[in-house]
Amino acid sequence: MKTLPISIQTLSLILLALGSQVRAQDSDSAQSAPSPPYVRALSGDFALVRKFSYPSGNSLTPEQKAEQGIPTNLTEVDAVKKGAVRKDTEHFLDGSGRTVWRVDAYRFIVYLAHPDEVTLNYAGGPNDSPLLGRYRDAADFPELDWITAGTFQGVQMWQDKKCFAYKNGDDAAWIDFATHLPLYYSSKTVQITYTWSNPPDEPLNLPAGYLEKLNKYKRAMRGQD
Repeated sequence: MKTLPISIQTLSLILLALGSQVRAQDSDSAQSAPSPPYVRALSGDFALVRKFSYPSGNSLTPEQKAEQGIPTNLTEVDAVKKGAVRKDTEHFLDGSGRTVWRVDAYRFIVYLAHPDEVTLNYAGGPNDSPLLGRYRDAADFPELDWITAGTFQGVQMWQDKKCFAYKNGDDAAWIDFATHLPLYYSSKTVQITYTWSNPPDEPLNLPAGYLEKLNKYKRAMRGQD
């Protein structure tokens, strides 16, 4: 087989094309790298369903799971926020459940087995003065607080969605490329699937009597009752 000679001009064009291709790949990689916040906090109006499953044979105690923010008895949390009001309905392994209504820093907690018993608490900041019945909210996604630029594994598909993939030891997570909201988390102790949808069109209102209870609580905190 006869080999045809390559001219200097042709070789230069080939090398130029290869160099352009490498630069384009580098540019694509740079554009695909995540930027903070790696996991977006919950804000605005949203509807989110979180489903939990628990592998058998994990080695952590319930106390260790609690320290790491890992749920131990949840099966599902349905959360919806519209305007100033947010409602979380939590379902547990034993079949029980509760609803948490949020308005500003105030929390109405109602266990489904006792719908007439409403606990009202205040979720204050670390510098607030102590208040009776104080309630402290957890972080939005405590199971994902290990996610950093250093745990980024690349852009991958999870189901049919483009994601930032992260991994740190036994923890793995897929975060939506466009929104920076979580889609799936997996570890030795729990798997969580996050399903997002549009919030309802109609307003989300507190149940009857809750505003009256809230105003009475505020007056009591001011020493007016």
